[in-house]
Amino acid sequence: MTTFLTAVNGINIAVSEELTGFAFYQKQSSHIAFYGVNADTKQLVVQYTNGKCVVFNEIPPALLAESTITPSIGKFLHSKIYGKFADHAIEDNSITVAPEAEEVDDDLLFFDEQL
Repeated sequence: MTTFLTAVNGINIAVSEELTGFAFYQKQSSHIAFYGVNADTKQLVVQYTNGKCVVFNEIPPALLAESTITPSIGKFLHSKIYGKFADHAIEDNSITVAPEAEEVDDDLLFFDEQL
């Protein structure tokens, strides 16, 4: 798996190249490790704490924007995404915490100041 490095909430993460173009977020959640949005492709990606990674397709821009500011990503997904949009699984652990020693490409930095 080819990866690129970025950061979310000050944590360096390694991300599958398949997810290029996504802005990544992390909110306190017992089941969701990371999630990301891509406004250009109208997709939302969710990586669960068990490593499973799912991409949801054709998400309206307003919902993508709302996902970035919602106080509870789990409640948001249950009420507005699950069962309403087509999805497909991608390789497990497509988003992982990167080793401290690796450098992050500043051009790819995304932060979620909501946490």
